[in-house]
Amino acid sequence: MADIFGYEQNTKNNQIVSSDFSLITIGGGTQSLMQDFRANYGQKIEEVKSLGDPQIYWLTGSPAGSIEASKLVGTGQFFEGWVGDCGRINNAQLNQVGAGKCGVQGTGSLSFTGAVTESVGVSLQSQQQTMTQNVKIRISGMAGT
Repeated sequence: MADIFGYEQNTKNNQIVSSDFSLITIGGGTQSLMQDFRANYGQKIEEVKSLGDPQIYWLTGSPAGSIEASKLVGTGQFFEGWVGDCGRINNAQLNQVGAGKCGVQGTGSLSFTGAVTESVGVSLQSQQQTMTQNVKIRISGMAGT
């Protein structure tokens, strides 16, 4: 039956992988109390043309990316696992290790290499009792399985 706008909606259950059982590892330690995780990876592409030639040539550059994450401040030190010698981080990974109550079982993982911490920060708000710490990490490689 159509709704008041004329749309007929069908519901599909158990189609989406839940973030409930996503395991994030940065610098060799599992990150708890994570609130947000974003990873970007790309390469610079330059359009090259030649005089008298209608062809477009693509010149690709070296790929690179970044990770931005935030988590609640809990036990342990600030920025634990996020800062190393000269900002280097051994590894960073995102693994799907289970299924949420109503989600499907996830099996994929992403590995990030060449990780270096670019910046860290802390956020407090007057109407919230929690503190949030955040990090921006530059990466030189990303691979998925």
